[in-house]
Amino acid sequence: MQVKLAVLGTSLVLAQLFAFTALNSTHSSPAVPGIDAPELAALGPFPVGVRQVTIGDDQPIPVEVWYPAESTEDAEAATYVVTFPAVPGRSEPISYRVPGIAIRDAAPVAETFPGVVISHGFMGHEYQLSYLAENLASKGYIVAAVDHEDGPPLDPAALANAIAKRPGHQRAVFDWLKAGEGDIAVDPDQIALIGYSLGGLGGVVSAGADINTDGLLASMLPEGGSIFDADPLPIAAAVLIAPWGGQAQWQAWTGTELSSITAPLLFIAGSHDDVSGYTDGVRSLFDRTTGSDRLMLVFDNARHNLGGNPPPPEAATAFQLTEAFAEPVWRKDRIIAINQHFITAFLDSELKQDHAKRSYLELPTVRSNDGTWETPPGVPNDGSYAAGSGTTENYWRGFQRRWALGLELHRAEAKPTDISEQETN
Repeated sequence: MQVKLAVLGTSLVLAQLFAFTALNSTHSSPAVPGIDAPELAALGPFPVGVRQVTIGDDQPIPVEVWYPAESTEDAEAATYVVTFPAVPGRSEPISYRVPGIAIRDAAPVAETFPGVVISHGFMGHEYQLSYLAENLASKGYIVAAVDHEDGPPLDPAALANAIAKRPGHQRAVFDWLKAGEGDIAVDPDQIALIGYSLGGLGGVVSAGADINTDGLLASMLPEGGSIFDADPLPIAAAVLIAPWGGQAQWQAWTGTELSSITAPLLFIAGSHDDVSGYTDGVRSLFDRTTGSDRLMLVFDNARHNLGGNPPPPEAATAFQLTEAFAEPVWRKDRIIAINQHFITAFLDSELKQDHAKRSYLELPTVRSNDGTWETPPGVPNDGSYAAGSGTTENYWRGFQRRWALGLELHRAEAKPTDISEQETN
């Protein structure tokens, strides 16, 4: 009887666990970090509102805006409906839903906040990084994510057109944020740009690196357009997640062009990125943006899918969705939480001048695996965070014991570089 009861009890526990996991995977917003998230991933003090706007007249640009909101108790959170386009091997598009925490058209808080422009990857959409947009809005940012409306995906000219329009769209959203819209007030001197993949390429241009007109990439792009004559945006900082275009084969930028960027930069890269490349790709961009104080967060053994939301439930029966969202080695919710943590530290430090957040970026070891947290034998892990002092002074601040693993954080300061040296890179 005791054995049967034990088995029954175990079954009940497992059933409850599976039910809880299923509920979280289908109904929880990816903006809400899990219990093992680094410290600064936690939501901020503000409820979040969201609204749709359209920018421009001749060629309207759809934009989704998240912002700190007044009390939203008893209001239903938004759900974002997205369509994954038809791809080779699947003739029909797939529609899916992304749960959110924001309240549609909630009243904004009557204060001025820093702004953030989000630019998605190729064939993405304005909700691709909603986990980050909602999370930052809860911390006192006004976040505007543009829908670049790429496609169709099987059109050979689609990629070139998508690249060409990124800087112009980013500028339009930046200018819109800077001007403010009625009851939404943005500090015009404190606006950052976050770009993922092709959005990161556009971000490099918007930050001040003109496309090399003699390179292979330039020869593939439509003549004229904002990508060739873009004046640098006066951004306060930029986050470039797996930015595309740094590979030597494309000759997108020379060292001279890249060194003209002066805004602080945070690169986020996978050490096995097979789309943007790592050594000949994101790492190359990090090494050559010598006019900027910059950081590079590396996920060891990650590929390219570091920017977007987690796979929707529909990915369980559609591998194209899995491959577009998930990572072979890393849990996607873990990637998201780490992004939220480091991007919060970076933007708070640069846009809010919250100097205390710099200690989350000035870490004792480049490789997280080399950090040490001294504890007596048998002490249980209570989930507390390394504080950068005492017994945790050699561990990555903001991470739980044993949980800072598989990461690198590189730092480089702006310095003058000989032009002849730049041209050889």
